Amino acid sequence: MYENIAQCAGGAASTTGFREGPPLVTGAQIGDSGTGLHLALGIVSALYQRNRTGRGQRVLCAMQDGVLNLARVKLRDQQRLKHGPLTEYSQYGEGIPFGKAVPRAGNDSGGGQPAWLLKCKGWETDPDAYIYFITQAPVWNEICDLIGKPEWKTDPDYATPPARLPRLKFIFGTIEQWTMTKTKFEVMDICNKHDIPVGPILSMKEIAEEKSLRDTGTVVEVDHPTRGRYLTVGNPIKLSDSPCEVQRSPLLGEHTDEILSKVLGYSAKELAEIKASGRSRRRINHAPKRRKTDSLPSLWGRCDPSSLFQSFYGPAHEPAAAKARRERRRGVFTPPPTPCHKGMGQER
Repeated sequence: MYENIAQCAGGAASTTGFREGPPLVTGAQIGDSGTGLHLALGIVSALYQRNRTGRGQRVLCAMQDGVLNLARVKLRDQQRLKHGPLTEYSQYGEGIPFGKAVPRAGNDSGGGQPAWLLKCKGWETDPDAYIYFITQAPVWNEICDLIGKPEWKTDPDYATPPARLPRLKFIFGTIEQWTMTKTKFEVMDICNKHDIPVGPILSMKEIAEEKSLRDTGTVVEVDHPTRGRYLTVGNPIKLSDSPCEVQRSPLLGEHTDEILSKVLGYSAKELAEIKASGRSRRRINHAPKRRKTDSLPSLWGRCDPSSLFQSFYGPAHEPAAAKARRERRRGVFTPPPTPCHKGMGQER
């Protein structure tokens, strides 16, 4: 829900779609996941800074800010528009005047290089039989030879990038006549040999079945005890010395005993009392107000684990790392003596 709102507020929707149509949101989760990635980078940066200075800090990343950063090329084009038309946009070659804001430009590249989405063989029945084709200047001669227009290499109307700009619609129409005789993968194979940048439109079905993505761990299969085997995305970040294994999400209550015993330090007898009370599945949100003299089940309310240590065991028994985090929130820095890799002392 808020994904699309973020795309609209961050400027992405106003520049996505075709010139004659309404603004469109993209299928990529640039508002939710994109902002999460920015926030993760901010957290890592803050942790690194804390290790250097001993000071913690608040990390803030608004969804609007995250989307705008990903749409920064369009913000750049807004500045360029003040000095004249955006010549790589197809409407320039069509003689359509620009307004006061960056327009929706369909599949124009918007990055300074003329490009367009072209039909390939089978487009009549396959909605994804298309390829994105960029006419970079360094490979213009190779493009002319491939599409059967060698004369364009010396024709003053086509030989230079400025001369081609008013004729982009006709140029891409001519290239499309060639791509329509081949599948998108055939076009890609041919163009790759000449370093011509192209990209086939891959459907989710094609991505799910692509062996190379399975080999790199980009797409993985995960076993689940109730759902069965299912397909999901792997970690897109590949670290040479830190392999990442994608695991299923835990079942409801699957790790309750482990958390209560190993993290919160409850004994087997205390666990039995909590389970007997029927309240062991309650969520932990904030600290109870009772002390150790109260019965165990009464403590299993809506509570925060750090506060639970103080309420049940007293401040003297609070883990050092948890105490340090609490004091940092109050502006006091007391680093824990040693890092804790499990339980409440784990830095997050």
